Amino acid sequence: MNTRMNPFADLRHALDQSAIVRPRPDLGTLVVTGDDRLSWLSGLITNDVGKLEVGQAAYALAVNRNGKVQSDVWVVVEADRLLLGVPSVEAEALVAHLDHYLIMEDAEIAVAEGTWSWWLAHGPEAETVAAAARTIGARASLTTFNEWPTAVVIAEGTVHPNLGEELTKPEGTVLATPEGWDRLRVAHGLAAFGVDYGNDAYPQEARLETFAVSFNKGCYLGQEAVFMLEKRGKPPRRLVRLALDATVEAGAPVQRDGTKVGKVTTVAELPDGLRALAMLKTKHSDTGTAVTIGDVGAQVL
Repeated sequence: MNTRMNPFADLRHALDQSAIVRPRPDLGTLVVTGDDRLSWLSGLITNDVGKLEVGQAAYALAVNRNGKVQSDVWVVVEADRLLLGVPSVEAEALVAHLDHYLIMEDAEIAVAEGTWSWWLAHGPEAETVAAAARTIGARASLTTFNEWPTAVVIAEGTVHPNLGEELTKPEGTVLATPEGWDRLRVAHGLAAFGVDYGNDAYPQEARLETFAVSFNKGCYLGQEAVFMLEKRGKPPRRLVRLALDATVEAGAPVQRDGTKVGKVTTVAELPDGLRALAMLKTKHSDTGTAVTIGDVGAQVL
C-alpha cells in the first residue's frame, strides 16, 4: 500500500492498471425502505436506478423542479433497502427535499443511525477491492464513474480498525490522499460538489451529464429543464480547465478584458504545469480563450 504523498505518476498508473482507493469522510448515509423504493427514487434523481439489482450501485444527482443540482448521490442497492451516500452537510435538507415528493408510494427515507464510513475504488481492479472489502465484513457494490470501473465500499460501525490498509492489499492499489485526488480531478476536468459547483448549478454546467444523467430513462423531477438544456447545448456557465502562468487561489475571480467572467474553483500542480478548474460564462469557455486571474495569465484548455 502507498500511503505517502502520492506522486502523480503512481496515481495515474494505479487508475489505469489497478485501482486508487479513497475515503469519503464527508459523506453521510440515508436509508430508503419500502416496496416502491427503487421506482420512487428513480423518479427523483437523474440517473436510471430503477433496474439496479442487489450488489449494484450508481452515481446520480438530485435536482429540483428547475433542474438545479441539490446534491450528488451515491446509490447502493441492498436486498431490503437502499443506502444513499450524500454530503453530510446536505443530508437533512435532501431528506426534506425528497420526502416532499413522497405521496402514495410505499417508501420511507431517513438519515441512518449509527456510524458509517464510505470508500471509493476506481480502476480496472475495483472488483478486486470490493472482494477484499467483503472478506472483512464491509459492504461493496459496483458501478462506473467517469467511465472508470468503481467499487462503492460501506462500513457500518467498526468493521476493521485499518480499513484503508485492507482495501489496498490487492497488488498495485494506491490509497489516494485528498491532494492526490484533487490532482487527478483537475487533470480529468472532474467537478466535485461543494467545491467546483453547488446547488445553483445545472448538471451540464459541471460537465456531469455524460455519466450522472440518463437521457433514456422515464420522467424524473427536473427532467424537462435538464433535457431542454441538453438539446439547446448552451448552459449559462461551463466548468473548464485552465493552464496557469503562476499559482492562484481557489475562489479568485477570472476576468477577460477587465470584466469578471467566472471564478477559480480548484488549483493543482501537474507534471505539465499549473492547472485549475474554473466555472466560466459559456461564451468565454472556448478552448484557447485567454483570461486573467489578478495579474496571472491563463488559457482555457
